[in-house]
Amino acid sequence: IKNGLRQGTLKDYCDIIRLRQYFNVIHMISGAPVEPMDIPLESRQLYSTLRALELSDKVPYVFCQSRQRIHDALSMIAIAKGTDREGLSKETSSFSIINSNSPLQYDKPMAIGLIELAKHNQLAMITPFSLAGASHPISLGAANSMAVAEMLAALTLTQLVNPGAPVASAAYTMNVNMQTGSPGFGLTRNKRLSTNRVTDGPILRYPYQVIYVYLIAYTRRTGYI
Repeated sequence: IKNGLRQGTLKDYCDIIRLRQYFNVIHMISGAPVEPMDIPLESRQLYSTLRALELSDKVPYVFCQSRQRIHDALSMIAIAKGTDREGLSKETSSFSIINSNSPLQYDKPMAIGLIELAKHNQLAMITPFSLAGASHPISLGAANSMAVAEMLAALTLTQLVNPGAPVASAAYTMNVNMQTGSPGFGLTRNKRLSTNRVTDGPILRYPYQVIYVYLIAYTRRTGYI
């Protein structure tokens, strides 16, 4: 705030990591909320992962833009935990967010992410982003049905690769301003996607919105699927 609006740097990214480490209600280091634009793109994820592992002991994020980046991150996380890749695959220690490319498809990086995370027993957090009237149908039932289909498609892929691979999912269906095309974040008339009856998962409630979070497959030990 003091330095004003500007492009993010690695120093800014590190400051965000420190801030997240401070608050005990935050359990994961998710993505790159501040993009370190002063680092070349081809090596940016390496610096970001390294700083996250150095400055925080919370669950680290795996960048899924390519298979090589996934393996780079997993190797760094294994080193930080004092184990090797085989040891890492025995304990879920990282996660990545997988977005559907609506309607009803996943692009190549996201599909690779699902496959590689499942293969190495790391958590894939599947998050269909439903925009009723844009990427999804305008009616609530149809929009929710499409989001569930997208989630189940990704879930199926992970279980085909590695039955019992850990998966979590959260979905949020909202309306779109038909004049500007912008999502209606924070509006009380936003519609929420409920798949809790399908998965029998826990519910997290918030003042202005309800986000249903459901764990589909926990670990191989549960035999859930």
